Formats: sequence, C-alpha cells, structure tokens
Amino acid sequence: GVRLVGSEMCIRDSACAARAALSLQLAAADGERAAAPDGARSARVASYAALLGFFGPCLASSLTSEVMSVVDTSVVGRFGSTLELASLAPAALIADTSVYLFSFLNIATMSLVASALARGERARGFETAANAQFVAAVIGIVVSATVAANARSLLALALGKSTTPAVLAAALGYLRVRLLGVPFALVSIVSQSALQASNDPLSPLLAVAGGGALNLALDVYACVHLRMGIVGAALATLASQVVQSLLLVRALNRRRRELAPDAARALVAPPSRAALVAFASFAGPLFFVILGKMLCYNMMTIAVTSSGLLALAAHQVLTTVFYMSCKVGDSLSQTVQAFLPASLGARGELTAATRSLARKLVTASTVLGLATATLASLVTSRGGSIFTPDRAVLDMIARASPLVWCGLSIHSLTMFGEGALLARRDLRYLVRGYALNIVVFVSGLLVVKARALGLRAVWTALALFQLVRFCQFMVRAVVIGVVPAPFDGRWRGVGGAQPDGPGGGGTTAVVGSAAVLPPGGGGSAKGGPAPALSDAPTTAGEPGLRGVADTTGPDAAAPGEKAAQA
Repeated sequence: GVRLVGSEMCIRDSACAARAALSLQLAAADGERAAAPDGARSARVASYAALLGFFGPCLASSLTSEVMSVVDTSVVGRFGSTLELASLAPAALIADTSVYLFSFLNIATMSLVASALARGERARGFETAANAQFVAAVIGIVVSATVAANARSLLALALGKSTTPAVLAAALGYLRVRLLGVPFALVSIVSQSALQASNDPLSPLLAVAGGGALNLALDVYACVHLRMGIVGAALATLASQVVQSLLLVRALNRRRRELAPDAARALVAPPSRAALVAFASFAGPLFFVILGKMLCYNMMTIAVTSSGLLALAAHQVLTTVFYMSCKVGDSLSQTVQAFLPASLGARGELTAATRSLARKLVTASTVLGLATATLASLVTSRGGSIFTPDRAVLDMIARASPLVWCGLSIHSLTMFGEGALLARRDLRYLVRGYALNIVVFVSGLLVVKARALGLRAVWTALALFQLVRFCQFMVRAVVIGVVPAPFDGRWRGVGGAQPDGPGGGGTTAVVGSAAVLPPGGGGSAKGGPAPALSDAPTTAGEPGLRGVADTTGPDAAAPGEKAAQA
C-alpha cells in the first residue's frame, strides 16, 4: 500500500520491497495507488527468492569489466609469456581504474532515475538517464585522452623497480588500446543503472553475457590464431566494450519508447546547470569513497613491484580473482540499498520488518561470503594453471591463497554494512571512516614496498583492511539502529512497532523498553521514510537509542505522546 504524506509517497507494505521501490512508478502512473489505514500496518518481508531475484541481475550486470579482465588474464597467461602476464598487471590496473573511479555515475543515475519514476515523472526520469549518458561519454573521452597522454609515466610509476624496456613496451601497447574503450565502458555502466531503475534487469544481463562471450572468442582468435599477444587481448576487450555499450543504449531507448515516448533520446541531452549541480551534490561524497578504495588497491600493485617480476605476475592473477569475487559483495550492497529503506517505519525507525529483513540479509551475506571466499581460494590454490603454466608463479599464488580467503570471507558482510549506511545516507561517517582506514592501510603498504616484504605481506595488509572495514560498518549499522544488536531480543524478532499516532504524525518504533529513533532523532524532513534511492543525499546526525518507560498497560500514553516523550 502507499500512503500520501504531503507530496511524497511512502512505501508501507508490499510483497517485495525491492520491486516496490523500483517499479512504483508503473503503479502510480496507472492510478493503482492504494491508501493505507492510519492504524498499525505489518510489512511483509521479502523472501529469499525475492532477494535473489534482485541480487542475481545486479551481480551479472556488475561483472562487465571483471569478466573481460579475467578473460584477458587467462588467455594471455596461457598462450602468452610470463613477461606479458606481468605487463598486464599495471596496464589493466590503470585501464580498470579509469572506469571504476567514475562508478559513482551509475550509483547517482540509479538514484535519480528511480526517484523520478517513483513520482510518476517518466519523461524526467529518462531525460536524467540521457543526461547521465552524455556526462559519462564526455568524462570518458577526457579521461581516455588524459591518461593516454601520460601513459608511459603512469606505467613507469606503477612498475617501479620492475620497469624494463620489454615490460614497459608490452604494458604500453595494451593500455593505449584499452583506453579507447573507457567512454564506451562508462556509458555502459550508466545505461545498466538506468535500465535497472526502470525495472528492466534482463537487458543488462543479456548485454553483459553477450559482451563476455564475444570477448572470449576474440581473445582466443587474436592471441592463439593471429599471435597478437597482449595487444590482441586489448583489441578483443575494446571490441566487446563497444558492442556491449551499443546494445545497452539500444535497450534503454526501447525502454524509453515504452514508458516515456516524449523523453529525450539517449546521448543527445546535455544536462542543465541545475541538473548538473544536483547530480554532483549526490555523487561528490561517493567519488571520494571510491577514490580512496582505488588508492588502496593501486598501492597494493605498486608495493608488489619491489618484489620482482614473478611476484607481479602472481599478484595479477590474485587481484583478478579477488576483484571478480568482490562483485558478489558489491551486488549485495545494492540489494540492501533497494530493500532496507522500504522496510523502515514512517519516520525511518526500525520495525519488526526491518529486523526480519536484516536477519535474512546477514544470513545471506555470511553464506555468500564464505562460499565466494572458498571458491576463490580453490581457484587460486589449485586452479592457478588456468592463468599460467609457470611453476614459480603458481607456487607464489598458492602461498597467498589463504590470505585471499581471509579477505573475501568477510567482504559480503562488510558490504552489507556499507549498503545499510548508504541506505540511510550516512555519507559523512563513510567518508570519515574511509579517510582514517585508508591512511593506515596505505602507510602500511609503503612500509611493505620500502622493505620489499613480498607478496604475502601485501595480502596480509589487505585482509586487515577488510577486517577494519567490517568492524567499522557493522558496528555503525547497529549504533544507528539500522540493524539490531545480534544477541538481543530485537534480533530474534521480539516486540513490535507502535502504530502511527493520530493525525498521521509518525511514530517511534518501540522495541522492548527502548525506542529506536532515526538518525538525527527526527526522521525524514518530509515525513516519509528514507528511500533507498533519493534525489539528494541527507546527512545523518548523531543517532542513538533512548530508553523510555513501559509502553504497555492502561496508563500508557498515546503513541504520539510516547514518541514525544522519547
């Protein structure tokens, strides 16, 4: 059901929270709004099947660049030389960073497009998507040209002591070709997000699958039959990126014609100044978070360069498997952001539905994390020959494999916590937390590099980095009331939420003897729940749990009065 509060629509009850969050615009435009009663409402929590139905397409869509990097690494390692495999590490790092650094574009696009469609503003939603595609294309062209002009210097910096004329030449040839695909890759990720926001997860899935299959076929043809080596792998990746972006743009235009025929066509709608400012205000904090992550991961490669060519080749295989596995946690974070806000109360408070959903998401995160870590560990410890026949490199990969397991086993839970904070727009804490963690992690890697401590020291530092992030985000999620503490009655579903007070003024969810208040103590300024995706970020204040008197019995105050007392 949907209740109107001012001009905002608050999702209160649905069979599937994520589908309601993403497809509310369809029901709104067709006049299918249903008024919910003012009394208590019990939200039905999404099943594991519903969570998987959203998680699956998100995971498939997020594998775009990682699938291509895995294919490149495998083909070059099997049919090329160890020198080419080592050259691939810094070149692929710079190429992938040029795309990943701007992945905030897809987060902002998802939020702005979904919010517009949820209000029934279909034309505006697809115009926003066209604006985002235009911005992505321009940024891609500028980044591609800038990095290409400084490619030699960047590679020399990344290679460090491992720089030799042969390695530098091979890496430079690969990087220059891959940089041509940056504009297409950025347009692809923006188009994927817009399609998902319009409740079309199938088109991105098909486009990613098609791009990966094409990349594999062209890689084998160029590297095995034409003997083009590392440059052939880069050309195969470029061709697949171009085809994939064209498929996604075509799919988005088809979706636009179905829902909003009058909206602007893709790639032909430069944004207005106001739209650009709104986009930047949302994406700005996310950019710094992503920049910090990339600084950490790039420093890992730079630290390994002090340990020689074999260590660099082994590191390339390990990072390829690690980044691929991380997409499971990243997709889980998107699922949390889509489902969690719709389960909160009218003023953003924790409810019985939130607790039940949190239990399911934490259980899924734990299972997915352990399964992903185990699979990645098996691949690196026993399946390294997929990537290279070099026995020395394989031995180094196997010795670092347990550390890969340690880092990945808690990654999904870490991303659950990060997704919960993003769902509540606790961006200030995220930025501050990452800033401190990054300074410590990068400092440690500089010590590893200076003392040439080797590959295992680098991956030990990463495992500790993951552990600190896990503690930061999960503890914060408990403190702000998004997730109940794991060993109290609320986690087991004891208690329930109070109904709305008279006049629809909203409530505080009373659980046992504690009232869980939203961040800042007052909920949304517009009287609605914090949405999974909103037009602009809101900075959370300092939340907390405030004890209240017993809320049961004949002398208990009315719900509205009890909320005021709390």
